[in-house]
Amino acid sequence: MAIILPFSEISNQVKIKVTSKKVLIDTCALISFSHDTSEFHDETLDLFTVLMKEKFHVYSNVNIRSEFIDHQRRIIITEALTSLSQQVDGILSNRELARRLKSHRANVHKRANAGNSLVLNDSTIKQFKKHLSFGHKNIKNVWLRFCDDNLKGRLEKTFDLISSVLKFKYISLRKEDRSPEVIKDVSWDKMYQISEKSGLSISDSMILNMFKCTDIPFLVTTDFDLVYAAAISTDQRLIFCPERIYVDFQDKFSQTI
Repeated sequence: MAIILPFSEISNQVKIKVTSKKVLIDTCALISFSHDTSEFHDETLDLFTVLMKEKFHVYSNVNIRSEFIDHQRRIIITEALTSLSQQVDGILSNRELARRLKSHRANVHKRANAGNSLVLNDSTIKQFKKHLSFGHKNIKNVWLRFCDDNLKGRLEKTFDLISSVLKFKYISLRKEDRSPEVIKDVSWDKMYQISEKSGLSISDSMILNMFKCTDIPFLVTTDFDLVYAAAISTDQRLIFCPERIYVDFQDKFSQTI
């Protein structure tokens, strides 16, 4: 069983060998760090400050990077749709589209006022894509123009920025350049077992499986599901999570798993 600890306990773990100062940061923690509207932003910021001060090596991989960038894509689209009428003159002459955009803006503002930012799912984004894929004035395709105005050049920069701040080291699983931190074979069978055991998503199961196959002693997450899955594993490394998730896990679940 993994050892679950709150972020505040990281300071008690810094007196370890320099070669063991390695930590894997999951996608949700990166999102919490990069968005000040996140519930766990302040805690994550404090944690990363300690990690950088103590010169920890911070690790990521292609799965975490792709998940983070995809989340950024959905955030950018969500926010940009609220100002589409300012970007494209006369677009509100389409009554159905005007109704949808008005409803979207109201939703975004309502969630923001409640301190819980809205991030559209892909199903809703596809609906907007369909409604905006038409010609308007001198614009051949409004959706493609929207993407060009709001996404072009931004996706790569979002991850490059956070990577430069945290000085990421990348874990490669490819045989020809496998990272020295990988000490066990990362198999699909083990990933399936992790997901099947607790219902953890496949993307998170891939992250947890990779973590268990490395010599990295610490994993940082802001995802309760990942904490739950790690807790029932036989691996006894340290999982750090925000205070609320830690307390909730200890009070309600630690005695039953």
